[in-house]
Amino acid sequence: MRYADLATVLTPLLALTLTACSPSGRPDALSPTIYAPDSLVLKAGVPVATPEGEYRPQVDELWHSHRAYMAEREARMDALAALEQARNNR
Repeated sequence: MRYADLATVLTPLLALTLTACSPSGRPDALSPTIYAPDSLVLKAGVPVATPEGEYRPQVDELWHSHRAYMAEREARMDALAALEQARNNR
């Protein structure tokens, strides 16, 4: 497979991966962990209560959970490895 063909296939997959980070449903009631969303959107100027006091973002912020970040990182590393392998097989 040529590099251009592989890039054509992987680009939509990467775009889908980037937009597919949404909570998978309700948390398991028997789980010992506290439910947290995969991402958190903070709007500029809207105050957020924290244990240390009020936090007011100056710009829109997007925070990802560690699990979501690591899943995205792994997907990107896999895609880069596939591209590298395709380059080496030319």
